[in-house]
Amino acid sequence: MAARTKLADWRLLLVVVFVLSGCETLQLGKPLVIAPADNTTDGGSTARTNTSSEGPTPPLALRWDHTAEGGFGPASPLIAGGYVIVSTRAGRVDVIELRNGRKVGRVTLGDAIEGAPVLVDELILVVPIAAGRDGLVAYNLATGSKAWTLRDNPHAAGLLLSGGFVVAAALDGTLRGIEPLTGNERWSMQSDSNRAFYAAPTEIADGLVVAADEAGRLVAFSPTTGLIRWRKEIGLPVMRTPSAFGGRFFVPTARGQLLAIDSAIGETVWIYRADTELARFATPAVDERYVMVGATDGVLRCLDPETGEEIWRHEFDGNISAAPLLTDHVVYVGTMGERIAALDASSGELLWDAELPGRVKSAPAARDGILIVLSEPKHVHAFDTQHIAASAAEN
Repeated sequence: MAARTKLADWRLLLVVVFVLSGCETLQLGKPLVIAPADNTTDGGSTARTNTSSEGPTPPLALRWDHTAEGGFGPASPLIAGGYVIVSTRAGRVDVIELRNGRKVGRVTLGDAIEGAPVLVDELILVVPIAAGRDGLVAYNLATGSKAWTLRDNPHAAGLLLSGGFVVAAALDGTLRGIEPLTGNERWSMQSDSNRAFYAAPTEIADGLVVAADEAGRLVAFSPTTGLIRWRKEIGLPVMRTPSAFGGRFFVPTARGQLLAIDSAIGETVWIYRADTELARFATPAVDERYVMVGATDGVLRCLDPETGEEIWRHEFDGNISAAPLLTDHVVYVGTMGERIAALDASSGELLWDAELPGRVKSAPAARDGILIVLSEPKHVHAFDTQHIAASAAEN
């Protein structure tokens, strides 16, 4: 009888430990089914355009909330196979059902995650670790186990899957091409300045990738071999990720300038200057019509991608440090003033806005008419139009 009591006590203790540890488990049991419109990388595409044809039409209402238990970096959440994948500065990855906000699972992979992971072959999530002894961790979502770990310098920048390789930019100034299923390094190179990368690599044109370090040194190279096509120094710090479209890429700087650069040869096409050089530009959203870009001066600007001329501007009470999301007719932007807003893309007219429980530092993402917004210190929000219609019908 005493032995049975002790066994029961041990089982109870194990249950308590499991509960107190946060019940951390993340196993989907099968690969994700990826659709073309899924958001498997930061910015919605390897060109980091921050555009979507899947966004809702404002006005919007809250569909669900989720608590992630950790703050977020500047990147957008991933949306794939009907799930939202969120990484946090607490080193955790949360997987949430897109439709209803139900938490599928959570796992801690490192000390902090600042940049966005990439999803490979529908089951491997490769995650950059911004602090600690692990530089990269690959996690198998189907089996719920680590696939491989690269113990190296930390990576604050998000990752890029290009040419079949994960392109990683580390805080020590090293660029690498890594086989995503094995973690084997295919090539590596050191930047001339040995300065840190905070901006994620971006696929620009003709199979090239560009990386920009904090000193404003740009390098365009092949993601499969690491061979360099061209280099450029702009002399301005780059802390946010460039976006590319139509043979050009657009570089946000921390000194009040946004540069449009020819992807093939690295020549500057135009420069847009803010009213003050103290303004720090965020990652833009770009398509054939517009360049939408916010800055820490609280202004969202709509620019002509060909000339850099300002089409319209909208001033907010809070700074803008996150990339906007551009849909067919609407641009969504979050602010440090604890708001998410929808503007008419052609005119800048405010269509809808909502107060949030915290500041927005991360780019929003959209899928199936649902807008996903991250706000400090740990909130994941889902907004949609259909929920408004459903609520009206119920009343």
